[in-house]
Amino acid sequence: MSTDTPVFYLPIEVAARELDARLLLAHRALAAGCRVVIGQQWATVANLANVRPGVVFFKGINRIQTNWMKLARRAGHRMVAIDEEATAICDPDFVVKECNPALLELVDAIFMQGAFQHGVYAERFPHAHARFRITGNPRWDLLRNEFRHFFTDDVASIRERFGRFILINTNFGFVNTSWGKPEDFIRICINVGYVDPKSDTDKKWLNDQFQFERENLRAFRDMALRLEARYPDHKIILRPHPSENIERWRKALDGRPRVQVVSEGSAIPWILASDLLVHNTCTTGVEAFVLDHPTITYCPFTNWCESIFTSNVVTPRAGSLDELFRMTDLALGDRQAFIDQGRGVYRTKLEEHFSYLEGPSSTEQIFREMQSLGAECPAVAVGGDGVLLPGRAYSDQPMQDYQRAKITLTAEQVAIRFRQLVTSIGQHAEPRVQTIGDSLFLMHP
Repeated sequence: MSTDTPVFYLPIEVAARELDARLLLAHRALAAGCRVVIGQQWATVANLANVRPGVVFFKGINRIQTNWMKLARRAGHRMVAIDEEATAICDPDFVVKECNPALLELVDAIFMQGAFQHGVYAERFPHAHARFRITGNPRWDLLRNEFRHFFTDDVASIRERFGRFILINTNFGFVNTSWGKPEDFIRICINVGYVDPKSDTDKKWLNDQFQFERENLRAFRDMALRLEARYPDHKIILRPHPSENIERWRKALDGRPRVQVVSEGSAIPWILASDLLVHNTCTTGVEAFVLDHPTITYCPFTNWCESIFTSNVVTPRAGSLDELFRMTDLALGDRQAFIDQGRGVYRTKLEEHFSYLEGPSSTEQIFREMQSLGAECPAVAVGGDGVLLPGRAYSDQPMQDYQRAKITLTAEQVAIRFRQLVTSIGQHAEPRVQTIGDSLFLMHP
């Protein structure tokens, strides 16, 4: 059989961070009669030659994604990408640091989160300008008012477990890397093309970024304990970035009954359930600000590396514990005054970096681009599921332990999450979710 509607391939690296945003796109595609393959990125790539040519949505544009795109191109797929790592970045040199120039010859469209990123790319890569689209980032769609009900149950569950709490989100994935040692983090940066070991500029960044994270990590441990002592009516919940070693934090804060280290689920319900978010260089700081939620950047140690990160530029900043306490007192005592003050100072800067925070959604912009490319995919004979090529079988790609820690899903979990998402906006849909690999699924309209 053959079908006229395109297939969308939506690879996911980290389930907690990416699943909901990808399900938004899946919902739009399924409503248009498309089939969707969604799940772990390694299994998706392993099957690109076994499935009908469609449109593959990559979450990055580095050397590894370039190699995957070569496979996709040989199999007849069209390709789009968004640089998720650039979401956190506002320094022009670092905005393009993840980009492997060779990828620009392969990809059909790169989705830009805002005018700032688009301007940087247009200046650095003018020959590829036609491939750049300002669409916003679909993860911000989940922050819109219409999706607040999506998180109601999760927020209620978190509050029931922990009561009132101050949330601390960290982002120290170099000095406290989940890869093992900082040397392993450097090796990964070299492998993906982010760092050139012969570059003096890159060597300086590694040295200074390590210092920045080391000093602030120490300060964050002390800050968590000081917050616990100062605000006895609140628990302190610390959520490390997925790139961090959570056990190091648990050991550092062990024995403190009102300080807990957690790493579960999407960050959004944890933000909404908290009374205040404190962060440093973490994109969840931007998410909290967009949600009109009290948020503070705590950065007692700084060097030039801090200026790289968007979240520290667009959220209120405390450079000392005294300043943090003063701001926390205001946020807890007069929440709306604190929010209004921040919006007045930082909203314009935020909108330079992120488009489609209001009005048409980012998901809709991206869907239209992918649908247009899907119409250009060759029509081929496929099996009964409308995706698998005749004579082929879905190939499992065994995950390593670190990969499994990032994404482990069942068809039931995907179906439930999808249903919750759609119901939250007053709609109804019951797609069939078929397991085709390890944490990999085919969704039928």
